[in-house]
Amino acid sequence: MKGDFTRDTFHRGNEFYRVLLQQGRMQMDADWNEQVAILLNRLESLAADLFGQHGGPAVDCGFAVFRDEHGLWLSRGRYYVGGVQCENRELLRLALPAAETEDRGPYLVYLDVFEEYVAAAQDPAIAEVALGGLDTAGRSRIRWMVDVWPLGEKAPRGSGSPEEWQREWERVLPEVSSFERRGLLRARASHQFGYAGSQNQLYRVEIHQGGTLGDNRAVTWKWSRENGSIAFAITSVSGDTLDLQAGPRAVNAFSPGDWVEITTDADREDAANKRTLFQVAQVDPNGAWITLTAAPGTLEIADHPIVRRWDQRSDASGNDLTASSGTLRLTEDAWLPLEAGIEVSFSMSEASPQRYRGGDYWIIPARTAIASIEWPTDGERPVAMPPHGVKHRYAPLAVLAYRDGSFQRAHDYRLRYKPLPA
Repeated sequence: MKGDFTRDTFHRGNEFYRVLLQQGRMQMDADWNEQVAILLNRLESLAADLFGQHGGPAVDCGFAVFRDEHGLWLSRGRYYVGGVQCENRELLRLALPAAETEDRGPYLVYLDVFEEYVAAAQDPAIAEVALGGLDTAGRSRIRWMVDVWPLGEKAPRGSGSPEEWQREWERVLPEVSSFERRGLLRARASHQFGYAGSQNQLYRVEIHQGGTLGDNRAVTWKWSRENGSIAFAITSVSGDTLDLQAGPRAVNAFSPGDWVEITTDADREDAANKRTLFQVAQVDPNGAWITLTAAPGTLEIADHPIVRRWDQRSDASGNDLTASSGTLRLTEDAWLPLEAGIEVSFSMSEASPQRYRGGDYWIIPARTAIASIEWPTDGERPVAMPPHGVKHRYAPLAVLAYRDGSFQRAHDYRLRYKPLPA
């Protein structure tokens, strides 16, 4: 989540039951956020214990895939995936991509569920007008996406038993979710000088162009010293100039040479490899507008476009920054500098090669009081950690097979549970 946080202190392994605030102490965002995370973890664990990895209520179970004379649809209702409630409030029409309809299937229809952060720049109603439009807090929401996966010629063709289809889902799941071979990261402060920054920061390292090292396309990354929270709403676009919803934080937020990212409501949190970074050419001293070196194209203001700053600079880090993209080329098992003595290393594990997913991120709290960072160590060696997020949960919905000139539901994967007896 790209919010203005001090750090994220919730870890399931701590098994904390609640947060207890003490009198006369300074209150920190991390404590409040950890309390909410503890409660959410217990609620989601309870729902997962009741429904399993996925399931829904017998009466109002949604997300049924069905066909009528107008096409394929997804029904209204609720469903639980990994303990997280998903709700479809309107009938949703499904369409297979044209490239896939050339292949007669079968296809797996599945849910991809994840949490995303919503800032006041994306939803102006979050800000308090009485405080001059300050965003005192952000929000998060559960987002679900419906996708399809080709099952291949060896899959059961609709006559298979539920047990056969379940085995097919278990076979497909690692490919859908990329659970295995996730890239790892280590972080450290310089052995000689430690963290040399003048302020406490929450650094964010994020994969931009996902993929597997060794493939034809390069895997790239980017970083922010403020967890990617420097973002402002775009109110209008004129060629290469963006007018911003300026506020107290907008002044001095951007400088010529900065690399920025433009996103809208339609963009997925983990689809970074589909977006382009733009470089800032000129900045209004009052923070009301910025000019880019290239025009971003058409932006619909109704989609709440925002511009977000990233902090990698070729002249500051010495890393392999591609001038055309503004991102850094990822190399493994080499210490790569960020700034102020902080270094990171993308590490190979036993399951090599690594697969990096666009949007995967790690956060690194840097503290001036200790002139270092907060990162797990094994003795003095930094531990290679999996991504902090984005966490995805998956559930199969149906299998589509081609029959009588159209795709029909061949198997319903959904599980439905009756309420507990009174």
